[in-house]
Amino acid sequence: MVSNIKEGDIVKGKDDEDTQVVRVMEVIYGRHGVKQKGEGNVSLVDSSPGSIYDKVRSATSRTYSPERVYIAHTDKIRTNQTARAIALAKTGQRRPKNLEELAESDYRGISSQEDTRLGFSEGSYSEKEWKNRGAVNYINYFLQNREAVQIGGDLVEPQLSVESRFQDALRDGIEKVLSGQFDCSILTTHQYGSETLRGIANGRGSRAKSVDDLGGGFDMEEFDVIRIAELADGTYKCYVEYKGNVQERKLKDIMGYDIKGDKARAKEHARIIREEDEVNDRMNPQLQNLSPAAFGRN
Repeated sequence: MVSNIKEGDIVKGKDDEDTQVVRVMEVIYGRHGVKQKGEGNVSLVDSSPGSIYDKVRSATSRTYSPERVYIAHTDKIRTNQTARAIALAKTGQRRPKNLEELAESDYRGISSQEDTRLGFSEGSYSEKEWKNRGAVNYINYFLQNREAVQIGGDLVEPQLSVESRFQDALRDGIEKVLSGQFDCSILTTHQYGSETLRGIANGRGSRAKSVDDLGGGFDMEEFDVIRIAELADGTYKCYVEYKGNVQERKLKDIMGYDIKGDKARAKEHARIIREEDEVNDRMNPQLQNLSPAAFGRN
């Protein structure tokens, strides 16, 4: 199930009155693709970029021009590669069948940056306890002990701090599209980070005591989509898609503050859409007369 809202749709806006959708934006966040065996800064396996590309195209077929796409990733090569594979799908470029084709693809126009807020550096988590307890139990411990600064004798970053910096990164990705500079933001991170983002986006994070409470864990190559519709009345509709669920959310509940749209700009977009629809309506009968079937009748 996906939210199929699109430009030109009529929806209920402010005060439950009908208004038009003038722009649809997407924020995609997720865990890196399938990585090679080993520790540290390892790459994706050769088949993962193509697999990521296919999954993105299947889940969200809308494409954007490269200069309208923004990507943020951690300092690890696998999150960079994952973000690039998603960006290729979102700009409608050729599917990369391996790492070589991924590296040789054209990324001109796409804005990209390393974002330390999306990563976990040495000292921010305990690799020893992560391995001893397993990822899910490790995350559950900190969801149940949000202010804890150590685990198994190792000093670590508390959950409250993890949630704060990941919310900052997500806010930044959303603000990038709300500003009008971009239409699509892509954020790629690691296990624990992706679950934290999911809990923030779907509103379950503050109450969660387990990964299941957040909405479930992330497999490698898995991602969620936040779809934001700008309305002609200057407001927004926001849908969070995760694990086959679609949940309508208020942007202010994700961002932590009120979001006010540019009503004048939205009205101008609505006018342009109406004019384009009128042109299409006038052209359609003419195009039908030029169809092969029409020629066959003459």
